[in-house]
Amino acid sequence: MWWFTVFTKRLNDEIKLVGSTINCEHKPHVQSYLLATDQVGLSILTDKKSEVFICKKGYDDAVFSGEIATSQLILHANYQTASLQTKYQGWDFRKKETWGCNNQLSPIYNDKAIDGISHDPYELVFVKYKGLPPFDTDLERRAFVYQKCENVPTHLQAVANGENGHTVRYYLDVIVNDLHRS
Repeated sequence: MWWFTVFTKRLNDEIKLVGSTINCEHKPHVQSYLLATDQVGLSILTDKKSEVFICKKGYDDAVFSGEIATSQLILHANYQTASLQTKYQGWDFRKKETWGCNNQLSPIYNDKAIDGISHDPYELVFVKYKGLPPFDTDLERRAFVYQKCENVPTHLQAVANGENGHTVRYYLDVIVNDLHRS
């Protein structure tokens, strides 16, 4: 299975826009750091009347006229949006009563924003974060640690190959020290 299959397998006759997370601030919208759609969704988003793909004047314009507008176009065309978030499986964001979801908070910029817990990076596949410590949320910190841990197999393979004369203990110390500096 390819990584993108996790997103594209959710597209169907009803769902035309999928991403890692749905943000409930302002209006529910799929966060645009990763979006998947199909031909029907793409035709809605590229319609002459749509302005989601024109250049934006700044960050706020990109969020409101790009990110939020993308989801709204799909919803107003009577199609559904979806995310990888376990919490929102089966939610119908075409119904206005769902628009107060998550107390209108971002699921990723606030610690414990999902019913008192934070997302796990493995639930979302991709995590939006600044990339350098210090981090604002537990989600960002965990994504960074998981990213560091991805180097473990590479280090162990170097030991197996007898590279640099280093031992497993040496590479584990390197990894642990790296994590503590983060």
